Amino acid sequence: MDFNLIGYALFNSLISVFVLVIWFETNAFVEYLRSFYFLKFLRIKEYEERDEGLGVPYPDFLEMKSGNFLTRLLACPLCLGVWVNIAGAVCVGSVFVFFASYYLSLIFYFFFKYLMGRSDEQ
Repeated sequence: MDFNLIGYALFNSLISVFVLVIWFETNAFVEYLRSFYFLKFLRIKEYEERDEGLGVPYPDFLEMKSGNFLTRLLACPLCLGVWVNIAGAVCVGSVFVFFASYYLSLIFYFFFKYLMGRSDEQ
């Protein structure tokens, strides 16, 4: 096994975890779209009006509002993780990178969620 492939798999998994954390654990996507005045893009204005006090994450809002394949894909960390890792593996051109980075990214992402949950308890 080539060391470069292991490095690519680790790098790809870290990028995937970054995307998953930004998408599922923060409101950064909504904030950036609002900052650049894309309020009608992907129902940002409607989300902000509905979200007052409810605390519904944006991916869940999209799934509730549309419920089509794409929004279900965007609301599922496992599904979105698959496609982010496929994109990274295609860039590198290795099936090994996909499988290794996908499982690593799931481990890292859910470990991150576990740590965040523990920090909220304290």
